[in-house]
Amino acid sequence: MVEDDSGIPYRFFNQSAWDVRLHGAYNEPIDLFRNWRQDDLKLAFDSRPDVLPLDFAIGYGHVRGRICWSRRGAADKLNDRGLS
Repeated sequence: MVEDDSGIPYRFFNQSAWDVRLHGAYNEPIDLFRNWRQDDLKLAFDSRPDVLPLDFAIGYGHVRGRICWSRRGAADKLNDRGLS
């Protein structure tokens, strides 16, 4: 699953069940979504050392390198450990 900040809010994904990988940067949403700022997502981008660059634009605003994150579900994590 790949999405930007206009998708499913970051807080709804249990970190123990999802392998969340952050790409780009998050400051605040575009004006259309200004009432739905995700402070937890901002904190994740600011505090995680594993945030990767984003070499293309995605989502509303189309600002290169702005934000993107990918998630793999619990089933994928179990399969990685050989536990299907």
